[in-house]
Amino acid sequence: MAARTKQTKPADQQDSVTFSSNLPREEFDIEKAMRILKAYSLSRIDETLELSIKLNIMEKKDKRRDVSSIRGTIYLPRNYFKDRTVIVFAEGRDVETAKNCGASEVGMDDIIEKIQNKSMKLHKKKMRFLTTKSYTKKIRSLQSILRAKLMPNKRKGSMVDELTPESVNRLKKGIEYKADKNGIINVAIGRLSFPVNDVKQNIDNVLNNVMTHKGKGRFIMKKVLSSTRGPGVLLK
Repeated sequence: MAARTKQTKPADQQDSVTFSSNLPREEFDIEKAMRILKAYSLSRIDETLELSIKLNIMEKKDKRRDVSSIRGTIYLPRNYFKDRTVIVFAEGRDVETAKNCGASEVGMDDIIEKIQNKSMKLHKKKMRFLTTKSYTKKIRSLQSILRAKLMPNKRKGSMVDELTPESVNRLKKGIEYKADKNGIINVAIGRLSFPVNDVKQNIDNVLNNVMTHKGKGRFIMKKVLSSTRGPGVLLK
């Protein structure tokens, strides 16, 4: 019996998306990158898209830049999650101000009690707490319950000098990013089901914000787009 021979398409007819893992490491435009990632998606789950950015953190050959200041909050033109619930710790006149700024719930002793007796369900991804510096002492007892993710913090913009619509909106819709010690930023920018144009706008928004931290010379070295279960695709 003659042995079967495997028939393959000529090189110029092969699907470059299907066989992308066999190709050299090359850069793709966003449209092609999305095609590659969708080719790897075999489930019904609408996977999250993540943008990874490699920064040049070397100011000189022997001197690294301090990356602790490379952080910020961005607003995506097409968001991939529902607005978070923003709960404000406030009293007196600040209660009305917080409500006018768009807070979902406002209070002080009643909210503290709900948190302490666990009648308020805490969701790290779906909610944020906001307050002003004047109420720092009153909410200090919640530190061990809310912990770093939910406890109001000046660095994260959840403890402010004055309540404004911007301070509330920042926590509702904002996405935080920061560079790690190696100068790499990872930030979720959408879903695999998003139209290419929406993904492009979101990526441009992130890059423009990151570029505000630019120093001398080339700043962004590499950009990689990936999905939850897909590979990392190098972007042009």
